[in-house]
Amino acid sequence: MKRWITTSVMCLACSGMALPTSLFAAPGADGSRPLPAATDAATPMVTDVALQEGGTFVGQVVDQQGLPVHGVTVLVRQQDRDVASAATDVNGQFRVSGLHGGVYQVVAGQASAVYRLWAPQTAPPTAPSAALMVSGQDVVRGQMGGLGFAALWGAAAAGVAAVPFMHHSAS
Repeated sequence: MKRWITTSVMCLACSGMALPTSLFAAPGADGSRPLPAATDAATPMVTDVALQEGGTFVGQVVDQQGLPVHGVTVLVRQQDRDVASAATDVNGQFRVSGLHGGVYQVVAGQASAVYRLWAPQTAPPTAPSAALMVSGQDVVRGQMGGLGFAALWGAAAAGVAAVPFMHHSAS
């Protein structure tokens, strides 16, 4: 019996650490529980890029096969305001000057990305000196919801908790 209690407590402790805390939240006035926060879709990935001298932001736009896309307008935005634009050349390359360090959204055809541009000589050592944008790139994100995860852990905990009973009944 002591082994069963110890095993059960360990299973509950592991489940409590792995399950989203929203499952244990108190119900609201309407009886519903809050959903886990979705950070994937709401928070865009930010990529660091080092600006070249003169605040010049350079990059290349390619299609899904890696071929250059020429003649595409590249629009640089900051806080919902257009700050610069350029067109890609025959190699899919673009160049925008006069930018300062900061976070910018860059749109090129069907491609869109968020970049943290660093003033010359201030970028982290791992920051590339140019951006690569893939036009027409399909982004597919998947996530196992909290209840699916809870069901998985519940089944695992039930299986572990049943072991002492199976062992005891076999004796």
